This record gives sequence, structure tokens and C-alpha cells, in this order.
Amino acid sequence: MMRVSGGSARGRVLRSPPGEDIRPTSQRIRESLFAILGEGVVGSRVLDLFAGSGALGLEALSRGAQRAIFVDILPSALALVRENLGRCALEGSAEVFQGSATEKVTYDRLVAKSPGDLPFDLVFLDPPYRQGKIPVALSLLAGSALLGPEAMVVAEHEGNGWNAAAVGGRWRVVTERRYGDSQVTFLRWRGRGFGGGVSGELTQSPPVVAGC
Repeated sequence: MMRVSGGSARGRVLRSPPGEDIRPTSQRIRESLFAILGEGVVGSRVLDLFAGSGALGLEALSRGAQRAIFVDILPSALALVRENLGRCALEGSAEVFQGSATEKVTYDRLVAKSPGDLPFDLVFLDPPYRQGKIPVALSLLAGSALLGPEAMVVAEHEGNGWNAAAVGGRWRVVTERRYGDSQVTFLRWRGRGFGGGVSGELTQSPPVVAGC
């Protein structure tokens, strides 16, 4: 059973997807990554790409994020997000958007459709493992007008399956955490006017460590 782990909707049960098309982030990983993000989530604008069940964006809203946009290519995933938003009474703070997070047209449509939600301060990337989608999404984000100058991207991927340090450009790896076969990488976007990031405590780049 999947539940919201903190904030106003803490303890609310989220519906999990049937089958294997959608793989929700585990509660253990969610609790850990939001502990790392800390109070920086409060008041942030969130973009949940490869949203799946919406667990990450929902957790952010529950913990005080101002607004969240959920993006997924699957209609079944978007229906699940809507249901889970209703379960948490957070419908008024969110919007669902159908599109592929690996296609430029999706980012262009987001800019055109949601100017009032821009720029985003916090982005979640949780695609299917071993499909090479995170570098593509990061490149498209970097070329879009979606990110604030201090945006943080949190990417979940298979352990040892992606060399985050090779991303380069205006991305800086802040920290990484490993949880069994999964790994979470925190990246800072150094856009114009960069001044520190979503969470003030994320100022160093510690090594990969095992999650507790």
C-alpha cells in the first residue's frame, strides 16, 4: 500500500497502478529525498515528468509546494494522477498534461499552455529504468524556458546505470543517494541569475552513499 509520507496529506492512501507499465517511487525513497530537499519544497513550483502515479509531485504538494504540473504519455497514468489528487484533496493546486518527456514539442506546449506556472523550481524525473531517457529530458529542459535560475532536478534511475557527471553544461551534480538497485541524483540548474537553489542545505557535492 502506497501512502503520502509527510505534510498536509500525510497518511493518505495513493492508488498504485496495476501491471508493470508504471513503477511508483517507493515510500522509503520518497521520505529520504524529501528529507534532503527540506523546507525548500515550500512555495515551489513543481514539474513531475514521467509522472506515473504522481507520487512525487503529490508528496511535494502535501509538503507545501505552491503548484505542480504532472506530465505523462500514458492516459492511464494521468487518470491515476487525477484520482490520487482527489484522494489528497489537492486538485486545486495541480494540472495534468499528456505528452512525452523525451520530445521537444511537449516542452514547447508546456511553455505556451502554462505561462502562469513558470518558471519551475523543482523537477522530478522518474522514467522507466534502462531506457536512456534522463539525459534526453535534461537536454530538453536545458533548451526550454521552463526552469528557474536556481532549479533543482531530482532524477531516479537504476544504480550504476547512468553517469550523471557526464551531463556537463549548466548542470551540476549536487549529491546522489543509492537505495538497493535504485539511485537518486540531485542536479542544480545554473541558469541566469543563479543564486543557490531550491534548498539552502544542498550546497556541497558529497559522494554517493547508501540510503538508510
